[in-house]
Amino acid sequence: MVPKGSIGFTVCKLSDTAPQKKAYGEDVAKDISAKIGSQPAQRDDGACPAGATPAIRLVFRYAQGPPAGVTVWSKWCGMDNRFLRSEVPSALMAELSGLLD
Repeated sequence: MVPKGSIGFTVCKLSDTAPQKKAYGEDVAKDISAKIGSQPAQRDDGACPAGATPAIRLVFRYAQGPPAGVTVWSKWCGMDNRFLRSEVPSALMAELSGLLD
C-alpha cells in the first residue's frame, strides 16, 4: 500500500472543526509503513458507505519521486490509497490515531 524507502511522513487529522498535522522522520516512517504494508490488501472497490468521512491522512515522502498517501477511514471502512484497500486492526488504528498526540 506504501512503497518502501520513505524518508518521512506527515499525518493529518481530517476535521473541519479541529484539523491537526504532525511530521515524522525516517525511523517512524519505516515502522508505520511496514505495519500498513503487513495488512492484506485487495483492490479498492469503494466499499465504504456513502457519506463516510476519513479520519486520518498519511502522506509519505521519498528522496526521489512523488509522495504516497494513505487515507484511514475507520476500523469498519479500513484504509486505502485509492487503488488498494485493507482493514485496520484496532491496535493499528489506535497507534495511527496516537501519532497526533
